Amino acid sequence: MTRHTIHRTPAAQAATAPKRAAGTGTALKRLALASVVLISAVLAAGGTARARENLLRNPGAEHGETGWQRFFLERGDARLEVERVEADGAGDGGRALAVRSGGRAFAMWQQRVPVEAGRVYEFSARMKVADVRGRALLHVVFRGEDGRILALVDLLPHSRTIDWFQAYPAPILVRASEGSSTAEVNLCLQGGGTAWFDDVYFGPPAEGAIAGTVTCAGRPVEGARVYLYGTPFEARTDASGRYRLARVPVRSPRYILMAEREGVRTGVAGDVGVEDGRTREVNLDVARGSDPSDPLLRVKFGCLRRIEPSPPRRADPQAVIDRARYPASVKVYLGPNEFIDSQSAAVREVAQRILASVPEGDRGRTLPVAEAVFGWIIRHIEFDTTYDPGDAARRGPARAAGVPGRPARFTPSNFTDTTSGKWQTISPEGWCWGHNFKDWLYKPSECLAAKRGICIEHSRLATALLRACGIPARPVKPYGCQFWVQMPDGSGYWSSMSTNGGRAAYRARGETRAGMPSVGLADVHLAPLDAGPIMHSDWYVDAKGLWREVHPWHTVYGGTDDGRRQALADLAVFARTGDDPQRRARPRGRPERSERPERPPLGPPGLEGGRPGPFEEQGFGPARRMPRGPMLREQRNQVEYSDVTINLLTAGSQPRLEVRFPFPAEVEGSTYDPADRAFWTNHPEAVVRTWVSEERKPPAEGTARWFHIAFDVAKVLGGRTVRAE
Repeated sequence: MTRHTIHRTPAAQAATAPKRAAGTGTALKRLALASVVLISAVLAAGGTARARENLLRNPGAEHGETGWQRFFLERGDARLEVERVEADGAGDGGRALAVRSGGRAFAMWQQRVPVEAGRVYEFSARMKVADVRGRALLHVVFRGEDGRILALVDLLPHSRTIDWFQAYPAPILVRASEGSSTAEVNLCLQGGGTAWFDDVYFGPPAEGAIAGTVTCAGRPVEGARVYLYGTPFEARTDASGRYRLARVPVRSPRYILMAEREGVRTGVAGDVGVEDGRTREVNLDVARGSDPSDPLLRVKFGCLRRIEPSPPRRADPQAVIDRARYPASVKVYLGPNEFIDSQSAAVREVAQRILASVPEGDRGRTLPVAEAVFGWIIRHIEFDTTYDPGDAARRGPARAAGVPGRPARFTPSNFTDTTSGKWQTISPEGWCWGHNFKDWLYKPSECLAAKRGICIEHSRLATALLRACGIPARPVKPYGCQFWVQMPDGSGYWSSMSTNGGRAAYRARGETRAGMPSVGLADVHLAPLDAGPIMHSDWYVDAKGLWREVHPWHTVYGGTDDGRRQALADLAVFARTGDDPQRRARPRGRPERSERPERPPLGPPGLEGGRPGPFEEQGFGPARRMPRGPMLREQRNQVEYSDVTINLLTAGSQPRLEVRFPFPAEVEGSTYDPADRAFWTNHPEAVVRTWVSEERKPPAEGTARWFHIAFDVAKVLGGRTVRAE
């Protein structure tokens, strides 16, 4: 029996702490991998973190304008000045670079620095904006020796008024295009208002290395291509099977390492992380043979529900934090859970800081404390989106007339942070690594350490912090959380917040209330019956493996009988084809398929159809597949869809795989019939059986129902179970 074993020093354990789930030990005893991976993770002796070199001169403007130049694309009445600011509000100094404009202008502070082609750089700054009617942003232009523009990269813009903030909590990385020799670092204001920039950093990120040996049956494999999936980091093994990947940016421990060569099966190792200035050793033992021709199992589920909408309820200012008054059915949402670690030291420490920021007389009231939790998250935890080269090309400042050397068509920076949660889960090119979705997701304490999270991780973090402050809370979908509003007279109700939508609105426009409250009770699709998380799809593979999903979406129909009949007819089409007939082929702004980058070799065919953006899914705007106007405020029929792809490349000898999807939560204003559902899979021949299960967990109210599909893994893999040789 082959084992998947991981040996780590304490330092290495700290570097790869996220991504562990209960039950792993039991699963490891049953492992038999298609691609056998033996990982010995150690950090090189004597490795130390490097002092990073900021390539910018005078990054905090403490020496006036030294090193910086004024540059105007559209001068207007713009003024660029070095101004004194409060030291405690702008990092470590008392000066900042300011750009002011009364109206139409496009001006920037600029500094040119030498760069190394193909090298990855970190770009960050502290910023403040006031009455910006346009956008303030960080921007970089990579140029070749001849001055020609090779790439332009916009970071996400800011507008309106936001006090000093770090842009961004999780540093942004960019990559110098091939042929680059210089980078123009630009601190921009387009439109009216004032923007301040301080403590600007452009230079190498924290970096480490990954090294190891690739073997087959104990013998070294020469000439294997070893690479970090989705990145430019790759190497070939030498005669002793050794490889080394240098200058790997220190990011979340979510890198996926792969090794491939003709005559052996692809080796895969996930949960790979690096530490600054150190080497992580990852050894892969691959099996003889070839990969399955089609290891991808794709499963989709749709369920119809009827909604009698109600507006979101704001927490009453008189509501109190009082455990004695909470109903028994609500107290279950006060405690910690394996996946929502509200008892952890990291969560408790932040909760105490949040409570200390609330006036002492308000610490026993729900609304001020909940608002403080919401405000802290939107200021400190990034919504884990990833840089989109296509978007940067479409909206970059090079579109403005007068940029020297601007080509007719230009290519943006080609570096993508492949540890980004959003890229891994829903990008057509991304993969996640784990036993299942729950195993992969950050716990709240891990989200705090990473300073970023996707929508589900945001909802868990908000839930944990509210619980740590004494407020019952539960994660819900649309992804956010509900918290209990306890009135002094004994009554109470659920209010809601969405910190990922709130973070996006705060980062872009300085809004501090967008997403609180977020949705009405009837709009809630999923809610748990205990202190645990919610999942829109669930499964368990014995051997950790690759998976991805399409962002869950919904399609809305009229609340009439005709609307219901149309929804059921579309579900019937969905069951036959896997397509939502109402789904548009391409969301606005997404490049045509011919313009998209080639998919890496392990990826399935491109995912057709659009996906809702974060604001659409969270209810801040009508999704492109949703009708506009009064229907969203009236009763409606709505089909909820989920779509997951599980890569069984590392399935081993696991004979069966069960995938399940939840039916809608039993909440006031939302009803459904379990018979009004449909599923589709690309491997119908492998379906063993389907069934519906029910569970109740008193004193929590309601019944949870799941639709289960059992698959014969051998049939998915072409009639054979993949075993290690």
